[in-house]
This record gives sequence, C-alpha cells and structure tokens, in this order.
Amino acid sequence: MSVFAYGQRLGQSFNIDDPPTLVTRTSRDFPLAVTELRSDKPATGPSAPIRGQEGYWIFVHLRALDAYEVRLNGQSLPVRSAGVGHTSFYDLKQDPVIYIDGPFHFLNFYISRDALVEFAEILDVSAVNDLAWECCEPIEDPIIFQIGKCLLHAMNAGMPMNKMFVDHLLFALLGHLVMKYGGFKAPYSHAHGGLPSWMLRKSMQLMRENLVGGIALVDVANECGISVSCFVRLFKKSTGFSPHQWLVLQRIEKSIELMRDRKASLTHIAIASGFSDQSHFTRTFTRKMGVSPSVWRSSCDD
Repeated sequence: MSVFAYGQRLGQSFNIDDPPTLVTRTSRDFPLAVTELRSDKPATGPSAPIRGQEGYWIFVHLRALDAYEVRLNGQSLPVRSAGVGHTSFYDLKQDPVIYIDGPFHFLNFYISRDALVEFAEILDVSAVNDLAWECCEPIEDPIIFQIGKCLLHAMNAGMPMNKMFVDHLLFALLGHLVMKYGGFKAPYSHAHGGLPSWMLRKSMQLMRENLVGGIALVDVANECGISVSCFVRLFKKSTGFSPHQWLVLQRIEKSIELMRDRKASLTHIAIASGFSDQSHFTRTFTRKMGVSPSVWRSSCDD
C-alpha cells in the first residue's frame, strides 16, 4: 500500500501527531488531501523528507513567517518572508526539507501528478505533468487561500463532515491549479486540432478583460483572424470548455476573490463578477460549486 505525503505521514515529517486531514479521491482513486500543520514551539527542527513521491506540496501560510530555509535535492535556497495568505509550492521529486526556527501554522495541500494527468484527460487538454511557478517564492493566490479557509473551517467546525462540500472544494482547487499553473501552459497546437498558443492567450485575455460587460464571440474570433464557428470548436478542443463555460468559471473565480470582503453584498459581488443579478449568480455558483455563495462565504469565516 502506498504511503502518501499527507495526513499522519506528513505530520510525522513536521513532528506533529495526528494533524487534522481531509481527503477525497479522483475517479481513478488518486488522492487529493489537505492537512493542517500547526506548532507553537519555539523550534521544531527540519522537516523529514518523504521520498519517492510524485506530486506537490502546496502550503498556505496561516501565520506570517519571517525567516525559514528550504533545501531542494540537498541544496539550500533563500526564501523571502511569507505573510498570512501567501502560498508556497514544492515539487516532491526534489525531496523538499523545510527548516523553521519558530512557531508556524500552515494548510498543506497534497496534489499527486496522477491526479493532474487524469484531470487534464477529462478536460481533453494537453498533458499536465507539472505545475509552473517561481521556485521557493511565496505568492499571493486568493483562490487557493479562500478554498483553504473554507476547508479549515470544515475541519474545525465540530459537526459531521459534509463530504460533498469537501469534495467540491478539493476538485475546485485541482481545476484552478490546472488552469492557472499547468493546464494552459502548453495547449494542443493547431496541427492537433486546437488553437495555437498565441490565439488561446489572446482570447482568454480578451474574455477576462470583459467579465462584466461581456464580449461578442465575433469580436474575439476577429482578433484571432478566424471565423466564430472555427474559434468555438478550436477553443473547446484546447481547453475542454466552450467559451461560455470557460467564462462562467472565470466569473465564479472572480466572485470567490470578491467574497473576501465581508462588507460587500452578494448583489454587488454578482454584478462585479459579470452575472446579471444575484439570483443568476446564486443559481450558477450553486450548480458549479455544490453550495450557495452565502454558505461558501460563511464556511470561510475565521
């Protein structure tokens, strides 16, 4: 039986007993997991490497970290300080070892390469074996942060677990990772039936810039120099989504980001994300995410 780099095994690496963990599995039984790692000790020493893993650790910092050291393949690398909400990526092929001289609080997502490959096949996009990011540089990704906060709330709610809610969140994370850090980095070439990479980048940029007002497909197709029917067919071949489906996903991601502002009403968020009204926003969000926007927001409360 395989021992994966999450849960109790991950806790052992950081000298933490039985850390809270949530796990779901893809249709091919590949795990997606999130583990809470927390220590108030002045020093815990280096993490123990977990060798032979094919996947990623994605750390969401829930406590600011002024100084720490990372070693990849035995080589020490400088790491700048990380604030609350920052995210750090580590490729487990590089046997990451993390030295933290003081208290820490993380959420650790474990994402296997097999899960990325499977998800890319489902979407009919080019193979996604790797994620691309700036090595050892903590980044700001509000989508990962908000998903993490919702899962943290689910871990510590003190009530029976809503498995559907957890599954939706972990699969939403997987989709976000593929779309932002891997899935569209190397789409199918035109020769294989998809859009050339420059057309895909251009069309996505245009649609993102027009989330609220929208943009006619004919205008996007004209920017690419092809017909509307050809654009729609090739866009779906490259991404696995129709242009409209992809745009809806971008609007949902935008709404998740805007829901960080507790003072913003759902009506304002709906309009600012490109939905026609709050009712349309609620129906679409619930259909895609499995819970309503209000439930999502309350589940992310600190």
